[in-house]
Amino acid sequence: MKSKQKRAWMTPSEVSLFCQQVELLLQSGIPLYEGMRSLADNYQSTPETGSLYEGMRESPLFPAYVREMVRLGERLGELENVCHGLATYYEREDNIRKAIRNAVTYPLVLIAMMACVIAVLMTRVLPIFRQVLGEMGEVTWESGSLASLGMGLGYGVLAVLGVLILCLLGLLVWYRVRREQAEAFVYR
Repeated sequence: MKSKQKRAWMTPSEVSLFCQQVELLLQSGIPLYEGMRSLADNYQSTPETGSLYEGMRESPLFPAYVREMVRLGERLGELENVCHGLATYYEREDNIRKAIRNAVTYPLVLIAMMACVIAVLMTRVLPIFRQVLGEMGEVTWESGSLASLGMGLGYGVLAVLGVLILCLLGLLVWYRVRREQAEAFVYR
């Protein structure tokens, strides 16, 4: 049986935090090797060569873009500026992902609320309205037809919303079951 492994990459917010920490180390004048040893609780792959790229090269934690930018920064002697740029980039990417998640969540909540309101109308309000009209004896062919049409449309909309909600729940379950694959696809 397969054992559940931790993910083998970092999220944009984690990459941003890492780059900010490296930038602060370089700004403070601490040699990279010593600074990375102080961060060893979180990052244990920096070799004794003092090269951040060498430590990141074999690690699956960092996206290829980050590794190559760090290599370029080391070659040009601009690692501090590169880390600042990477931190800004990945912080912005993380904010965009959060905004997209929030933008998708809001309509889903509205759809669920609309389905609840329509269900209450269809099961509680309209039957009472029909009963009252029937007791008053004022049910004509036209009003009965309109009431039936309204009930039919209401049930139709309710069915469509139910199918939509089931599809979205199915996608959510699929995402939860295949989370590692889905996130690896999104974050790479």
